[in-house]
Amino acid sequence: MKYKVLVKQKNLNTKEEDLLCNEILELERNVYDFHFSFEEKKPFNGKVEIKGNESNCTISRNAENKSTLNFVLKQKTKGQIESEYGMMEIDLYTRHYDQKKESIVLIYDVMHEEEVIESYRMSIKIKKVV
Repeated sequence: MKYKVLVKQKNLNTKEEDLLCNEILELERNVYDFHFSFEEKKPFNGKVEIKGNESNCTISRNAENKSTLNFVLKQKTKGQIESEYGMMEIDLYTRHYDQKKESIVLIYDVMHEEEVIESYRMSIKIKKVV
C-alpha cells in the first residue's frame, strides 16, 4: 500500500535536526509489523530500510558507510558500522520506542562503555494515501 512517510532525526545534544524522507512509499504494514525503505534526502544519499514490530526495530543504511542498528526498548543492543576502515561495533541503548498506527518514535543513546556519547530522536509519521 502507498503511504506518505515523513522521517526526521534530531541530535538531542546539538539540537540539529535532519529531514531524511518526505515521500510517498510502498509500505508493508499490519497490526504488529512494518517494513519500508527509502532514499535519503541530500546530502546523505543513502538507501535506508526500516523494519520492526511492537517490541523492536532495525534500521539498515547503505551509503558510503553501511550500518545496521538494532533497537529494543530499555535494552542495550549492538549496532554495526562498516566503512573503508573495516567493521566497527557500537553500543546502543533504547530509551523510548513507541509504534502507533500513524507514527513511530525512537529515542536512543550511542554508548561507549557506560558513557553516553550521543543521543538521538527519530520520528516517523505514516499516513495512508487515499
